[in-house]
Amino acid sequence: MEKTDMKKWTPVQRLWGFLEKNTPPGSNYKKLFCQLVIILLIAGLFAFLSFLTGYSSAKRVLYTWDHGEQVLREGAQIMDIGWMMRHGFKTAFPAYAAFCIGVGAAQLASFRRESRSIYLMKRLPKDEVLRRSFALPLIALLLGFALAVLLANLCVAIYVHQTPPQALPEQVRLWSYDYLIFVKR
Repeated sequence: MEKTDMKKWTPVQRLWGFLEKNTPPGSNYKKLFCQLVIILLIAGLFAFLSFLTGYSSAKRVLYTWDHGEQVLREGAQIMDIGWMMRHGFKTAFPAYAAFCIGVGAAQLASFRRESRSIYLMKRLPKDEVLRRSFALPLIALLLGFALAVLLANLCVAIYVHQTPPQALPEQVRLWSYDYLIFVKR
């Protein structure tokens, strides 16, 4: 990357410059970062689609058919949102976090084997090897956390806005109006 005034760089150029300084020398950090982002998007898509599957089946139970028209059942309550989010969010994002940690450990271990020169890394300060090995996976973990929070808020917004108010559990009616981001009815 050419040395120019960093104030003129775009955010992507700044990211590449940061990663170039904080990843192991000779590593293909752009390719690895793109692969981690693609895996993150797949994990997020899995979590969101598993929520939508659970939500659609829970919402379908609320209604009955009367002369070809959908009618809300008397006293019907939708399942808790935690039940609908548990499979996707408790599977996809922890698996992604474990994968990111594994990538960092693999980068660290690659210097102990023939694939990368440990002598090049021994010239660096002691904590530099760890920092360079785990900088990219930690950035990917932060992106994963941000995506998980965004998707959780999206799922809660869908849950609160698409469910008839009388079918929402009482605790959801209370906390959805005061505490959640993007959920005000």
